[in-house]
Amino acid sequence: MTQPGQRRLVLMRHGKAEPSASDDLARELTERGRRDSRTAGEQLAREQLTPDFILVSSAARARSTVSEVCAGLDESPAPEIRVLESLYEADAYDVIAACVAEIPAAAVTALVVGHNPTIAGTADLLQPESGRGSLSFPTAAFAVLSVESPWAELEPGKGLLLHHHTPRG
Repeated sequence: MTQPGQRRLVLMRHGKAEPSASDDLARELTERGRRDSRTAGEQLAREQLTPDFILVSSAARARSTVSEVCAGLDESPAPEIRVLESLYEADAYDVIAACVAEIPAAAVTALVVGHNPTIAGTADLLQPESGRGSLSFPTAAFAVLSVESPWAELEPGKGLLLHHHTPRG
C-alpha cells in the first residue's frame, strides 16, 4: 500500500473514557472504548497500516487505547511506543513538532494517539489549505495521511488525507 518515499501518519483520538476519576489523567476507557480501540487496530491491520512507531499522550485513556489497538493489530514484533506527557495538553503545532522530534527516520507508518480538539486540528493542519475541512473525530476515530517528506521535515500542508475511520460504537 505504501509507495517508495511515502510515509503514513495515523492520527487517532483515544477511545471512550469514563466520565470521572481521581483526576483527568487517570480516566480509563469504558468497555465501549476498549472495544472500539481494538476494532481500530483490526481495521489498521486490514488496511496494512500496522505502525512501526507510536506516540501517545500520558493520559491513562490514551495509553489504554494504544494497548487495545496493539491487541487488535495482532502483529509481531510490537511497534515501538513512546509516551509523551507533552501530548496531553498539546496543540496541533505541538503534535507536529513531536512527530518531527520523535518519529525515527526509518518508520514507514506512525500512529499518534491523543485528544480532541488537537487530533482533529492536526489532521486539518497537515493537509494543504485547499483540502482542509472539518473531520469528525468521535472517540476512537482515526485519519490516515500520506506524507512524502521525511519525518524530520513534516510541517503544515505536507500531508494528504487518504482515509478517515469513525467507529460505530
